Amino acid sequence: MDTTVTEIPEAQRLSLAHAPAGHRGQWLAFFSLDHALGRIVAGTSEAILGQMRLAWWRDQLGAPIETRPKGNPILSNISEFWAGDEEPLVELIDSWELLLVTDVMDDGALESFAQGRIAPFKALARRANSACDKSLIANAARCWALTDLSLHLSDADGRKNVQRLVKEHSQVNGALDRSMRPLAILEGLSRRALKQGRTSLVGDRLSPLFALRLGIFGR
Repeated sequence: MDTTVTEIPEAQRLSLAHAPAGHRGQWLAFFSLDHALGRIVAGTSEAILGQMRLAWWRDQLGAPIETRPKGNPILSNISEFWAGDEEPLVELIDSWELLLVTDVMDDGALESFAQGRIAPFKALARRANSACDKSLIANAARCWALTDLSLHLSDADGRKNVQRLVKEHSQVNGALDRSMRPLAILEGLSRRALKQGRTSLVGDRLSPLFALRLGIFGR
């Protein structure tokens, strides 16, 4: 595993510490790609330019590993840990592209965005032989995907609308098993941020302790 891939948000770093040892590389590759895609979208002033950069990632994940360019640590980790199972990561790329090409992110568009970000979690659960119900995983992942999005929106009305959708459709249904502990941490931090009206998932001295408790007990 290329340990140089460290540019992921603090919430993901806290959750990664509790990933199963044999699957940590898969989680890291996913988190790194998701963060890179989000930065592309956030830093794009012209939609077509952002789409071109996203298309590069889509093309690389669809290409044989031996033809992929060397020197990109995120791509190297994907090639090592997601080889032959890149489709969920392509869905992730498609979901970020929605933010570039959709004029109005209504409830339907937001749900489509969430589904693309949920896809890698479902794949991680499958690869870890998680005993969790798929709907439980999807519900937890949706909570994080949309809450995280809302905290990065500059438009107050848009932020409130996304958070409304989270509260309406992301109910607490049960605990995730140990194989999905990183997701349990992200979901817990998301619900805490919403409840307390925070502007980030991790932003106070108690956040790491809260994440640690989730990592140990799952709730």
